[in-house]
Amino acid sequence: MADVEVVNPETNLHLRGRRIFTSVIEELMCTQGMSNAENALLVGTSAGGLATILNCDRFHSFLPGACRVKCISDSGFFIRAEHLRGAQDTATDYFRKAVLFHELAQFLPESCTQRLAPELCFFPENVVSDIRTPLFLLNSDFDKYQITIYIAPNSPNEMGWNNCTSMLSSCTGNQLSIIMDFQTTFLKTLEKLDDNPSRGLFITSCYEHDFIYKQYWQGTLTLQNKTIQQAVSDWYFERSSVALVDTQNLSPINCSVTV
Repeated sequence: MADVEVVNPETNLHLRGRRIFTSVIEELMCTQGMSNAENALLVGTSAGGLATILNCDRFHSFLPGACRVKCISDSGFFIRAEHLRGAQDTATDYFRKAVLFHELAQFLPESCTQRLAPELCFFPENVVSDIRTPLFLLNSDFDKYQITIYIAPNSPNEMGWNNCTSMLSSCTGNQLSIIMDFQTTFLKTLEKLDDNPSRGLFITSCYEHDFIYKQYWQGTLTLQNKTIQQAVSDWYFERSSVALVDTQNLSPINCSVTV
């Protein structure tokens, strides 16, 4: 997302991800034939899933002649976690530091920054509804990474969070209750999005983070008898709308597979 001209003299850090993204796309178009593509798909996982959301319309702008340009965010729907004990402050502070460090304010969607602080426009919940390109959200409402960075640091009276976030069977009853509060908050955040018919959803209750690059893609996980692969395929080729959200499992599920 960043495009900072000045190089940090102490660290020699080049904060130019925006330029890199542009160069990669241009290379694919000029030398790999992507300029003639009829179908294109931008996919990212975790931080890359967030970057996919933020770059989705920009990606589409490179391919105005393509018939079908869409984006998939895998485990990139990071929530601000409003009403979750301490988590909102932790998440907001984390994103504020990222926006300031990479000088991202000018590159975030104006539709959001005109009404909210820049760091809040780094949260998908505040920008997804403004994205014009069809977007698929693949996520867990028990996102293991978000639970680890949001909840564990804000539960000082609960010991053993490292064990709990690594293995569900190690969680105490109170820890599981707090984790279930995260699911409630995640689903409420998801409900605030506009009802866009071009958006796809596959929201599982697995205690997991990242799906596409693991064997889940091969059919080990289903919602309403659809695998992730089938759901994405139906959505991408517009065979049917896909809005699959697991609201039946109120406790996290151990869905671990071999990477």
